[in-house]
Amino acid sequence: MADGMFPLLAASSFAGPVSAALTKAFLPFVALGVGVLMIMSAFSVMRAATHGSSRRRGNAYWCVKPKALLTSPERKMLELLEAALPECRIHAQVSMGALLVPVRGLSRGSHSRVRNRFSQKIVDFVAEHRASGEVIALIELDDSTHSPARDRIRDEMTGEAGYRTVRFHRDRWPTQSDVRLLVLPQVNERYVQHVG
Repeated sequence: MADGMFPLLAASSFAGPVSAALTKAFLPFVALGVGVLMIMSAFSVMRAATHGSSRRRGNAYWCVKPKALLTSPERKMLELLEAALPECRIHAQVSMGALLVPVRGLSRGSHSRVRNRFSQKIVDFVAEHRASGEVIALIELDDSTHSPARDRIRDEMTGEAGYRTVRFHRDRWPTQSDVRLLVLPQVNERYVQHVG
């Protein structure tokens, strides 16, 4: 019986050192794998925290929601402009990037600098003549949060491109006649045609 057990004892005594050597050799790889799994798990938890609420609602993971295009005073002004200027198409919330471009001949850096001055700015309303497509005026609806100094700089910039800005204040609503008088005074008579 002792003879039959000898090969097993010899194998187990051999397996111990081999097993220990293998464990010692692969231990860094095991630790690295566990570390990678922990990092991936942490990243997954962070991503779920930042994007999870929108995914639960079935949306994409951009974490955005809709915003009203116009405030209540802006909607009121839009209705007034459309009634007072039937010969014009009134565009609301127009990016200055749709109205302005840097002049030619600038270096790449200067071109970017000039574009950055206006590319994120919005004009409240643009009056475009229906027949000609000419921009008649840029129209702003100001309130107490507006800075006259910043508005002046803005108007100088758009004025350099040939646009005229008309500003109305929320505290003093104009009549339709006031709107026509202020928006259309310098427009060539061939463009000023009353509809109806």
